[in-house]
Amino acid sequence: MEGVDEGPVLDVGDEAPVSQELLDTIDRHGKSRTAQVRDVIVEHPDVRVGDPGVAAGIILFTVEMNTHTFMAAPRTVPSKRSRTSWSRW
Repeated sequence: MEGVDEGPVLDVGDEAPVSQELLDTIDRHGKSRTAQVRDVIVEHPDVRVGDPGVAAGIILFTVEMNTHTFMAAPRTVPSKRSRTSWSRW
């Protein structure tokens, strides 16, 4: 619409402004999640990995990416299958 100021428009490559407090919070939560998963890996008697920190990072990355994928397209995996496939663990 002509004459309407919609404010600054971000290009695809631009980033929205983010406060340092938010960045610090994201970093703190990421480190906390990684430490929790790492502790489970280290304490579990059936798990043997060379670097538990790297393993924790890979696990978290996989879970987070799949969570976003399922949320974006929730009908790609039938809910009954997703529940039963984890029940054997």
